[in-house]
Amino acid sequence: MSSIREVAKNSGVSIATVSRYLNNDPSLIIKDETRKRIDESVKKLGYKFSSRKKQYSFGCIMSLTYNYYDPFFTEILAGVQEYCQANNCIIAMIISYEQSRNLSPAIEKKIQELDGLLVTDETSQNIERLKKLNSNLVFVDCYINNSTVVGFDHYHANLLLINHLLDAGYRNIAYIGGDSGGEDVEHCVRAIVLREALRIRNIPYRSEYIYDCHWNPSEVKDCIEDIVKNHPEIDAIFAGSDSVAVAVVNILTAFGKKCPDDIAVVGFNGNDIATKHQPSITTMKLPTFKMGQSAARLLHKQAQHQNSYNYQILLPVELLKGETSR
Repeated sequence: MSSIREVAKNSGVSIATVSRYLNNDPSLIIKDETRKRIDESVKKLGYKFSSRKKQYSFGCIMSLTYNYYDPFFTEILAGVQEYCQANNCIIAMIISYEQSRNLSPAIEKKIQELDGLLVTDETSQNIERLKKLNSNLVFVDCYINNSTVVGFDHYHANLLLINHLLDAGYRNIAYIGGDSGGEDVEHCVRAIVLREALRIRNIPYRSEYIYDCHWNPSEVKDCIEDIVKNHPEIDAIFAGSDSVAVAVVNILTAFGKKCPDDIAVVGFNGNDIATKHQPSITTMKLPTFKMGQSAARLLHKQAQHQNSYNYQILLPVELLKGETSR
């Protein structure tokens, strides 16, 4: 069996150069003709190269705890995990939002030791703190200037879903969801896009149709009770997530309301809980898994080259027509 020494001799370069080249050392600068000679020598001599690539350790900050999880975040995490498994990387820690805003000295030290950090949402103040702990950051569905971000076009995605309802003839559309980053629910992106879509079509916007369930499916019942008792004219409900949409449909059924005969319901995220529900729920399919994969790939690239980038990557979305809307 040939050795790296023989490959170096045949290529006319040092052993160190061959080793650095075969290990994809990002700091190595050599001519293309030298790369070609090394490749030809490896092939000619039948050299079996065993890579000793560094294993990279990453952390994630997202809304996941032992007691709470949302398919939106678990699918992002699944994408991150798939990339890591195939590329000699590991997820060394997962930090919830609450933990990230009350970091202990031990967790701060661990973050400093990581090769990079994926962040799905954070306050601007805490982002600056994280940047001081670790310069390799990639944000997922969290738009930060002068940073690498992977996500989707929120305005476009919400408008597609609302226009689907409007095109089907629905006019009295309620929103049930939560706020965005501590803002009042009427100022979250879903409600803002709903208001704009109605304005474009000269349909009155009614603030009493906006319900805040704090993203908690267990709080949906009170919203539905108010709609049934006080606003029977509402003919469609835009649920801010698929988890909320499932709760809306189930509670409407308990009130004797059929979807879409009595009232339409659409969700957001495109998770299995919506598409496999009976009846299947119309929803917006988000590229959550690919967002996780892409974010992990870009973080890996930053860690390998020890260089921060400024990529703004928006992945496509897709309307999934279900049985809860016309």
